Amino acid sequence: MGAEIEQGRENREKETEYTMELNKKAYDEYIKQITPVNELGSDMLHAFITGGIICALGQASVMLMMNYFGMEKEEAQTWMLIELILASVC
Repeated sequence: MGAEIEQGRENREKETEYTMELNKKAYDEYIKQITPVNELGSDMLHAFITGGIICALGQASVMLMMNYFGMEKEEAQTWMLIELILASVC
């Protein structure tokens, strides 16, 4: 009788391990499905272009204020920073 109980216990442990392994595999598959694919090169290129556009807009703003509104360089730069900060809030 004791051997049968021990055998039953071992069978339940094996079933539990098997079930846990199946759950782990299913979870790993689920994670692979929902995890977005990162494309580092594409992300870096996008960040570089976006940053370049922001800098070009800032420089154009400074030049516009200096040439058409007669502001000094430091004053134009201050207003350009205010413009970019307000644009980023919107």
